[in-house]
Amino acid sequence: MKKYRFELSLGLIFALLVVVFLWDNLAAVVPQLPVGLLAVCAIALVSVVAPWPERDAEGRIISGPAERYAPKEFALAVAWSVVGIAIIIGLAALLNRERFTKTFDLSQRKINSLSTETVSVLKELKTEIEIYCIPSQDPRERYCDENAQLRRLYSEQSGKIRHAAVSLADPALIQQIRPLGMSRLVLLTKDGGRNEVTGSITETKLTNSILNLTKTKRTVYFLTGNGEHPTSMEGDRNYYAVSEFLRNRAYEVVPHKYDKELPADAQLLIAGPAKVPYNAVVENMFRRFLARGGRLILIVNPYRDPGMPKFFAELGIRLDSTLLVGNQGATAFGKELSRLDPLRPPIVIGEFSRNSDITKAFGVNDVGLADGARPMSFAAPEGEANVLKLKGTPLMSAMHTAPVTLTEEQRNRLSLEGDLRLTADAGFDAKKTYPVALSVEIDAPAKLAEGIPAATIASKDGAAPLSPSTASKDAGKDKITSEVVVVGFDTVALERRLPLTSNIIPLAVAHLYKEKDLITIPTKDFAPKRFKLERNPASYVALFAFILPLITALSGFYIYVRRRSA
Repeated sequence: MKKYRFELSLGLIFALLVVVFLWDNLAAVVPQLPVGLLAVCAIALVSVVAPWPERDAEGRIISGPAERYAPKEFALAVAWSVVGIAIIIGLAALLNRERFTKTFDLSQRKINSLSTETVSVLKELKTEIEIYCIPSQDPRERYCDENAQLRRLYSEQSGKIRHAAVSLADPALIQQIRPLGMSRLVLLTKDGGRNEVTGSITETKLTNSILNLTKTKRTVYFLTGNGEHPTSMEGDRNYYAVSEFLRNRAYEVVPHKYDKELPADAQLLIAGPAKVPYNAVVENMFRRFLARGGRLILIVNPYRDPGMPKFFAELGIRLDSTLLVGNQGATAFGKELSRLDPLRPPIVIGEFSRNSDITKAFGVNDVGLADGARPMSFAAPEGEANVLKLKGTPLMSAMHTAPVTLTEEQRNRLSLEGDLRLTADAGFDAKKTYPVALSVEIDAPAKLAEGIPAATIASKDGAAPLSPSTASKDAGKDKITSEVVVVGFDTVALERRLPLTSNIIPLAVAHLYKEKDLITIPTKDFAPKRFKLERNPASYVALFAFILPLITALSGFYIYVRRRSA
């Protein structure tokens, strides 16, 4: 047995290495298999190296003191094992050079590896996701190269994720992906789910984007029952195109009848443009919805009184009594607009505010057309009336328009279709602009629900009553905030001629649907790195030029002496 110790030790060491390299494959067969094989190899190696005495056939010790494992044999075993490891790794890298991406993260904070939170998310992933990187228009920025390492780690961790960089020279693929801009990641699922990650790509952003795409349910409710646009019918004055746009971006579009309370998990409601004034039932629903942190997009029909005067007054919103119509004669541009539609000449929507995320995406020269508009202004109530802590921001203005002052009765008698013959106010300023959309942020929305009847809110678990006191308590506990976006014109009318105003709803939805980060991961730098010797170069010179050669020489001399004496 003694003369075979060297060969056995080599074989057992290689067996240990094979078990370690094939650990995942063996565990896939039987979870305990690699542990058992590793234990067997370790016990066998100890038995070979240990100084067991040799015995004859009758069991008597024939060699006196136990024969120890010769140092030269142990040194040779280790040396040949190291050589064998190098050969195996070299051959693996050579034969798999196109797919060989195994890395070892030796950094102190594991900055080159995905966090345990991300790994757990990817292991539970059931949906296939394609990640496309849309490059920057400036090729010098190398946007996709900067996040390629991070995307590669995600696809290596989960077979459900595939990633690719998109070339600007492939317009067909870009048309298929339909990104909203450049320098971003577009995440797509087979069932039509969609999400985009913009700016500098971090692990937190990408993991949360995957969670929001696969785990959360984003629903947009469209109010019905008061003559609002339907979402399931195609046409020039319907919300079908808008709803399809939202569905393509992983939102669920749900019509909601005005006389029913919104579900408890509802976060965003789009109402209008209504053909009849909203009554107290709708107003109370709006108040309860905002009191618990809801977001509301309210489209005001400029040809109808919206009702709810107290509701608007509490929000600091003043709807002017004028109706903005096409300027048919005061300016050359007004005459040009009147030729587009002699019966109902459109007005121009422009001057988008840069103080809001909703409209800062529009360019300075972008304009849209609308069929009439209702101007409005914001003025927060003063003194004790300002209990909601309001903040108003104008979003856009109408230009090249003529104002017509109307009473509520006159406004409600206007024809919603066909010819419209109105006389503009005398002496109006043809160059004046009128604010026609604004957003109002509410820091203490619970006050909106005080004094109104309690309602039964339908939820996933059944029905749960929500009283004003409950809403107030929850608002104080969680510091709930709400926001209302009021638009004084029909966003889809005339949008086929100049499809810009129809983008206002999707942009407002993206802004108001404030998704919380489900996890937070410390920022890491996943950019490709190179090994550099600039730091303490003298230490590396001493290590490679003196210490390592000396240790190698002394080890060789020691093995040589022990071999001669063995």
